[in-house]
Amino acid sequence: MAIRMKEWGMLATPGQPVHVRTQGLFGWERVGKSLGEGLTSALHEGVKVVRMAGELTAFSYRLRDIGHSVREELQDGEVEDWGYAWNNAASPRIAEAVQELSPDVRERGMEMARSYNIQASIEAMRDRELQRIASARSQWQQRMDDAVSAGQEEEAASLLEAGRNVFVPVEQMPQRQQELRSRACRSRWEARLQASPMETLSALAEAEEKAEEGVLPSREEERQLLSQSCERVRRSLRREWAQRFSERLRAGEEVDAASLDQAEKAGIIPATPERPSSAEVSPSDSVRSDWRRWLDCRANGEEVEQETLLTLAAAPLPLEERRALLRRLERTAQVPAADRRALSNQLYSLFHSGAFGCPADAEAQRALLSLQEEGADLLAEQGAEAVADWVKARRAGADCWVCFEEPDAEGKKA
Repeated sequence: MAIRMKEWGMLATPGQPVHVRTQGLFGWERVGKSLGEGLTSALHEGVKVVRMAGELTAFSYRLRDIGHSVREELQDGEVEDWGYAWNNAASPRIAEAVQELSPDVRERGMEMARSYNIQASIEAMRDRELQRIASARSQWQQRMDDAVSAGQEEEAASLLEAGRNVFVPVEQMPQRQQELRSRACRSRWEARLQASPMETLSALAEAEEKAEEGVLPSREEERQLLSQSCERVRRSLRREWAQRFSERLRAGEEVDAASLDQAEKAGIIPATPERPSSAEVSPSDSVRSDWRRWLDCRANGEEVEQETLLTLAAAPLPLEERRALLRRLERTAQVPAADRRALSNQLYSLFHSGAFGCPADAEAQRALLSLQEEGADLLAEQGAEAVADWVKARRAGADCWVCFEEPDAEGKKA
């Protein structure tokens, strides 16, 4: 497009273009090269540091394994000079491990090895001494426990004294001495229980009654343990003596008074004010009825049966009467306790209500005794339903009796 000169002259002069100074910018290629070389060198150094750290870490684990190995070798042996023995066993292995390190970390490794070796030796010696002390304490405690278990109080006391201020602080000695005497006392009683249970149970009962100091354990814990041992022995003896007494009763043989006395003192049979005798006069029907009611109201179970047998053996009744009660016991052994109690309660209810006559009369008491025998046989043979019908029939005839009353002085009935 054509521009007229007049218009050209009227336009402003064009501005100067942007000017970039280049003075002083020469030599940058050398700076870049130098910086690159520095970064490369730093990178190589970082890799080297990481490699050295990894190698030294692995070396520390190697030192630990060497220390454990040397510790196991020296732990149980007799060592006179621990430092010499440790260095003699550890130094060659450590030297070998150091030689396997790279040259640039070998010096650092040697410093680590010297420091670790000293610390490992001290710790291993300390642990060995602690273990030997623990072993000595264990052996001392075991010897003392053995003496206590054997009831050797003097031997145990001597060992305890030897441990004063070594295994036992001085302030704990009085308490430990009391515990030792109490445990030794219990051990002696338990040894006697095993050797002669009946005599020992009697002696223990006598000692408890007299409460003599030093005869029984002084600590509550030992007294309870001894009591538990006695009860276990009694249970075993009750089973044995119940069998023995029942066999003698079945054979019609009287249990000798000496055996009964011994069993009573030992707590095997209940204490009785009188001793049974074949020469005794036959008990009244009322007494015989009460014994049968006692049998019928017992619970079921082996221990109850044993207690019942022992009570019958020591009961103040003639031999034949005790044999009759034993037969009743055996006849009703398989009958549920609830059925036995129900029958007994119903018969006594009829008796006391006057169904058999005046309860104080001998005829009424004789009738109750007879019905107790008849009802027990029926219950054992036919069961509770048959007994229920039988009791109902007895109750139906309760009013079919006549009471004769003597007239008073005026001829009138009371």
